[in-house]
Amino acid sequence: MPRPRTRSRGVTGHHRLRALPAVIACVGAMVAGCSDAPSASGAAAERVYKVEVAPTGRQDVSVHVNAVGTVYASAQAEIRPMVDGIVDEIFYERGSPVERGQMLVRLDDRKAVARVQLSKATLDNARARMSVGDRHLHRAQRLFDEELISLEEFESIEADSLAAAAAVREQEAALVLAERQLEDYHLRAPFSGIVGARLVDTGNYVESGTVLVVLMKTDPVEIDFRVPDRHHFEVTSGTAIRVRATSDGYTAPGMITFVDPRVDQNTRMIGARAAVPNAESRLRHGQFVEVSVLAGVRERQLVVPEQAILYSSGHTSVFVVEEGHARRRRVEIGERLPPSVEIISGLDESATVIVGGQHRLSDGAAVEIVTSKTDGA
Repeated sequence: MPRPRTRSRGVTGHHRLRALPAVIACVGAMVAGCSDAPSASGAAAERVYKVEVAPTGRQDVSVHVNAVGTVYASAQAEIRPMVDGIVDEIFYERGSPVERGQMLVRLDDRKAVARVQLSKATLDNARARMSVGDRHLHRAQRLFDEELISLEEFESIEADSLAAAAAVREQEAALVLAERQLEDYHLRAPFSGIVGARLVDTGNYVESGTVLVVLMKTDPVEIDFRVPDRHHFEVTSGTAIRVRATSDGYTAPGMITFVDPRVDQNTRMIGARAAVPNAESRLRHGQFVEVSVLAGVRERQLVVPEQAILYSSGHTSVFVVEEGHARRRRVEIGERLPPSVEIISGLDESATVIVGGQHRLSDGAAVEIVTSKTDGA
């Protein structure tokens, strides 16, 4: 039996066509509304960094040439005997100061003393003969003038007198030689200084040339150092220096006394030597020191606080504030003058440099100046 027809509840095609303009109008209105909305990228606010700034300044700059050097005694001597002998007496203490001419070591000198005494006796004998010869010659001169003796007799007496005088001179020289030989057994300080360790003891037999003790003059001391040849106009004799001991930080002034006229062809360095007072013996022979040579003074140079300097890829730069923004400026720095640094080029006196917060900045970043370092806003 056929099923009865039922009326569909869906929208008829006629009704769908009538609803389509309304849908299109709604979509158009939505598209139009979207085109009037503000862009999301334009809504983001620019970030502002808080920074601390400081002005540039002017300062006289002392130009220094820095080097490393070694301390040497200004004079050094190895005390050696010129003769063989037995050490009879030692007159110094290890590491003690001694004066020029002070006896340090005496070898057994009894034979040398005997030779001196023998030479003195021989000299006395020769002088006595010369005195007798002088009297004979005086008497012979009177007799010859009175023609009581012949010329031959007078000349013979005169020859004897001259021989006696020559014998005296010979013995005087022999005495000087004996006394010098005696001094060979007495070893004295050739200059004032400090003696080192005792290398022999009393009773030791020593041969000529054996080192008995080392004597060093340590006031003043000498500092040997080298500088690049480009500084040959600045490092000259008479230039003031300052040395610093790396071991304890002790510093002392000095003066250059010698500059080698030659340049080392291998290193292109110039050798120099300076004298430094050392009355307190704070500097020791062989010690390593830092040397600073005062090469001149540059007047009223531009300086900035040291904390303003940035180091990157072998270059130095600073940030300056221009119209509310940070601008990076590459600079060439000169001498360090804590707490400031000399600026050779790249900056002018009107600049305001950033000294706090600059490590977070990039070129062109917006900044706000504050009076102390704070975190970025």
